[in-house]
Amino acid sequence: MIVEQSLSKTEIEKTIKQAERQKVQRLKTAAFRDWQHKQNPNDQLPRGRFFKGKKAGKPVVIMDEFHMTFKQPSNPFPYQPTGSFDANFLVTKS
Repeated sequence: MIVEQSLSKTEIEKTIKQAERQKVQRLKTAAFRDWQHKQNPNDQLPRGRFFKGKKAGKPVVIMDEFHMTFKQPSNPFPYQPTGSFDANFLVTKS
C-alpha cells in the first residue's frame, strides 16, 4: 500500500516563511549568544526587554546515550569460533 502525503500550496508557503523567520532571528542573535556563552554563570546581564529571562554562561547540555547500551551489534562475535573448526584436530590418537 502506498500512502502519499500532500500539503497545500499555502501550507508549504507558510512553512517556508516560518523557516526564513527562524533563520533571520538566529542570525540576528548570534553575536549576543556568543558573548553570552563567554560570560561566567554568576555575571549579571544588562537590563532590558531583550535580556529578560536569559542567563549568562554556557548552557547545560545533557546527552543521553543510555539507549545505545541495548543496541544489538551487527556481528556479536567478530571471530567465528565454529567457522573453520576441525573437530578431528582435538582427537588424540594413541
